[in-house]
Amino acid sequence: MQANPKEVLYRKQLVRHYVDQKRPADAERELRAIASVNSKDQEAGLDVVRYLFSSKGAAAARQELHARVASGGDVFAYQVALAELYFAEGNFTDAAQLLEKLAGAAGPAEQTLLAQSKLAEMHLSSKRFEAAAALVANILAKHGRNTAGLKLRASLHMENGKHTEAIADLRQALADQPRSVALMSALAIAYERSGSIELADKQFTDATRAANFEPRVGLDYVAFLRRRGSLARAEDTLIQLASRAGRGARNCRYDAPCRRYPRHCQPGAGRGPERAKQAR
Repeated sequence: MQANPKEVLYRKQLVRHYVDQKRPADAERELRAIASVNSKDQEAGLDVVRYLFSSKGAAAARQELHARVASGGDVFAYQVALAELYFAEGNFTDAAQLLEKLAGAAGPAEQTLLAQSKLAEMHLSSKRFEAAAALVANILAKHGRNTAGLKLRASLHMENGKHTEAIADLRQALADQPRSVALMSALAIAYERSGSIELADKQFTDATRAANFEPRVGLDYVAFLRRRGSLARAEDTLIQLASRAGRGARNCRYDAPCRRYPRHCQPGAGRGPERAKQAR
């Protein structure tokens, strides 16, 4: 059974209303109702997980993920989200074991690539550079233009001070995903470290605009301007960010408080169109 798109939209507005009114039980009930209309809509299920993480904490989110994985069927997105949660909690062992299992499963190629990419990200974040490099090499040997693989290899190049190689990988990735904020931001950092300050400034500006002045991205740009001594521009950018944040406060998603887990993970983050392209 498919949900009427307009009905889902109205119900999500109702969730936002409950959140604004500090009625968490009602908000959770509505989110579960939305997810139950179509059990195959994993994004709706992940909305429940995100809300639980923001309102009740990691343990509640983990319990929900375990329940959804145990329900059977296509639960890949929930398994990846569970691995992300394990990692965010500092449980690298369980996160790695789960992703290794997913990468070795006889599933669709895009799922294998996504599991490998996630595992490589975790190795990289944990400074297990050799393990990350091996995974990235395997990804790019099979799919030379894989966006996630190119971004990860660029990060490894940056760790080794190979800024020119990092820039080349990021530019190639951006050719396929020209509106990727993550790639723009990474390229800005690579340019800055290579000494190409004007190009870095342009990339930070582009990333901030592409993200619609989302605070996390905008504050990275502010930090760059401060590092360069451009204090007046940094102040102007902060004023813009504050102004837009004020205007957008009433329109934010009901799961905004849990937009990120500790470190860099969010349950189910990045499984939208951009992540789908990365897995190809």
